[in-house]
Amino acid sequence: MSAAAPVQHPLSLLIKLKKGQKPVSLVQPNSSFPDILHFAWTISLADKGLERTILLTTVYDGDFDVYLDKFIDSSHAGFDALLPLVEDGPPTPVADHRAEFHAWVAKNNITPLPAAPGLPPSFFSAYPSMSVNDIQNC
Repeated sequence: MSAAAPVQHPLSLLIKLKKGQKPVSLVQPNSSFPDILHFAWTISLADKGLERTILLTTVYDGDFDVYLDKFIDSSHAGFDALLPLVEDGPPTPVADHRAEFHAWVAKNNITPLPAAPGLPPSFFSAYPSMSVNDIQNC
């Protein structure tokens, strides 16, 4: 019996700020899309020698582009404020430049390492085949 295909996916977005900018707090996604967002958090990588870099990490269900559109629809003000401070960031407002935002996120996303033979995948989920709705209904 093969395992069900995972419905959960990670996003690990490296955000490099322009020279002279310091890491700032990002506006976290709001609850307007609790149907597909498992987790979201930000980390400043300054203590790792990347003084101007922020890592935005999320775990979401389903399609990448649908997820990004929901992110834009719920958190565009935070990205509109942040992106002018970002090196090679997409144009703002992101709601008017969705394709550019999608391309920028895809380009700056760190994908998980592929699984080595005989080892579990590098992205671990306790319930990889369960959506947010499935988990909440258990």
